[in-house]
Amino acid sequence: MRRPGLTGDIWPDEIQQLLLQAALLSSERGMAAWSDVRPRVDIDHLPGELHRLMPLLSKALTARGLDDPDLRRLKGVYQFSWYRNIMLVTDAAGLLRELKAAAIDTMLLRGAAIAITYPDDAGIRAMNDMDIFVPADDLDRARRVAEAAGWQPLVSAQPLERRIAAAPVRNSSGRVIRLHWQPSANLSLPRVTWDGLWQRAVPVRVGDTDTCIPSAADHLVHACVDGARANSGASLRWVADAMALLTAPAAELNWDVVVSEARRLRVSLLISEAFRYLREALDAQVPPAALAALMNTSTTLRDRLAHRLSLTTTPRAASAAEIVGRFTRITADMPVLHAAATAPEFFATVLEVEHRRHLPVAALRKVARAARSPNPPLASFSRAGAAPTNPSD
Repeated sequence: MRRPGLTGDIWPDEIQQLLLQAALLSSERGMAAWSDVRPRVDIDHLPGELHRLMPLLSKALTARGLDDPDLRRLKGVYQFSWYRNIMLVTDAAGLLRELKAAAIDTMLLRGAAIAITYPDDAGIRAMNDMDIFVPADDLDRARRVAEAAGWQPLVSAQPLERRIAAAPVRNSSGRVIRLHWQPSANLSLPRVTWDGLWQRAVPVRVGDTDTCIPSAADHLVHACVDGARANSGASLRWVADAMALLTAPAAELNWDVVVSEARRLRVSLLISEAFRYLREALDAQVPPAALAALMNTSTTLRDRLAHRLSLTTTPRAASAAEIVGRFTRITADMPVLHAAATAPEFFATVLEVEHRRHLPVAALRKVARAARSPNPPLASFSRAGAAPTNPSD
């Protein structure tokens, strides 16, 4: 939904924000949020993004000692998440061991890196798969190592790989790992290298194998870029992940790196607005100097256009504005004609077509599907009711 002072309509609505506050704030504000939202939601029928907050909410309510009739079920959701994560990490540890034996550097990204940050809370961050970053030059070798270890490429993976900048593989147990050659497809600016990301990485151990995770500063920037955009699929997870990084006692978050990386990746506008939301909604401790530096970063017209489009949900074709915004951002330092020349390849990647010559047909099919589909509400996920006029009802 829209929020005064912030761009676009990607921000959590009232129900989502109350649940985020209940799950993330240990103060009286968090308890008040739960009291407010509890009569307005049906825990058994929450959309996916809200459901993935339930392990975190379970831990928060348990820590407060609240006597809620649904707490037992929430604990069950946490325990299921814990079991799935443990099995996924156990299988991934074997692949990490094989990659290390092949002298391939690895880095855990996204949810896996968050889970490692909180080793005593393996179920708190629900994961469907794991993301492992390897140097681009080692990707083909990493594929071969994974296949030899029993991890097979997903069916029709090639078009998907280009879109997500990763090679997804699956083992016989159905668990999925994505081998990234870029940390995120949303960060694929031309001429951007990742040497600094590797140099700042934090060593960790998974099972009996050494690997690493991004520094808290790098991870914070990436979490906001991947989540705080239209139809990201992580519209609430980015908030929870960002708060985990901001409040982790051992994070040693370097705000100079946050500012410099946001500028390097041309996302200062997005990061500054994400931090403003986190401060207003969740009392996030963001240094005023860092926020001021982000807000005072010089931007171009194309930067501002890309930012506005990326945070705007468009009716019927839900990702259209975000896709155009992403293209505008990743080509913002190119001459206009050069950027236009790269457009067919970019949109072929987005639509997951094998060859550029198939792009017109794929685009027409997408437009036809959008025209036949119902007109969805903008950035609405929770479908929960309004606050009761009488709290006792």
